[in-house]
Amino acid sequence: MRRWVAAVGLLVCLLVLGYATSSGGELNAGALFPDLAVIGLILFFIMLVAGPRIRGPQNKIVKYNRQVLAHAHKIGDTAGVAQALRNLGMVHTEINDLMLGFDYAARSFAIHRQLGRDVTPDLHLLGHQRGLLGDSKFIKRLYNTLDKPTADDLIQLLGIPGPH
Repeated sequence: MRRWVAAVGLLVCLLVLGYATSSGGELNAGALFPDLAVIGLILFFIMLVAGPRIRGPQNKIVKYNRQVLAHAHKIGDTAGVAQALRNLGMVHTEINDLMLGFDYAARSFAIHRQLGRDVTPDLHLLGHQRGLLGDSKFIKRLYNTLDKPTADDLIQLLGIPGPH
């Protein structure tokens, strides 16, 4: 999101400056165009410079959990893999990266279920994501992410009515 806002800010700045100078080669100091260009430039720098600070702690958590995930894969710790996936699902949901957060949470659920572990935290996270995504998008993504029996199991546990 931050990158899109920065790109739009820069684009607005460049378009306004290009349009304002195309008519006479000079900017009219009393015109609205220089003000819009300045606003676009300010928006670009705020998103480029201040944006990373807003997500700094989450970025560190994501980086750490990706390292945990890689290490757990390397040593064959399936429970560790599932826990790292759950943590990544929570963080990505928190920073509003819902699709990636959903993918991590769904994979965490599948592994925890396969291991016979408690899936209650996964169900809470997936239930929250369901509320954010809506039932139809949630179900479609679910069947694209998990195998049918696991997806059916999750739908039953979440109490989602209707044919799927």
